[in-house]
Amino acid sequence: MVQQSQQIGLDSENKDFQDALQIRGGARERLLKLKEMMVQLKDAICLDAEQTVVQALELLRFCRVAVPESRDVLQELEQFMRQLGDFMRVFAQHWKQVQSELPRYQELFADNLEAPQTSQGVQPRKV
Repeated sequence: MVQQSQQIGLDSENKDFQDALQIRGGARERLLKLKEMMVQLKDAICLDAEQTVVQALELLRFCRVAVPESRDVLQELEQFMRQLGDFMRVFAQHWKQVQSELPRYQELFADNLEAPQTSQGVQPRKV
């Protein structure tokens, strides 16, 4: 993955832009460097926001969530993630209950879990 400093042009020749506290020079020079640094940071944040929207759209499409063009994708993603979190909490609770009573479930469904024998003309049992 490309480092954030490389994406916004903060390479080795512009080391003084990497930390605002390390900008040296006269007051006017420091202000100009700080202004340039702020522009670069703003551009980086805008680029990151655009990439986040694209990734959010891909995630929602993967999960088969339709997002109308007029809606804010990040709000839709937040709502989807909340619903997914609720589902996971409920699923975890049910899974713990099933695990605690697993022997009873195995006993209850033991007859239905066996594979049907059809290789020698024996018909599977109907339940």
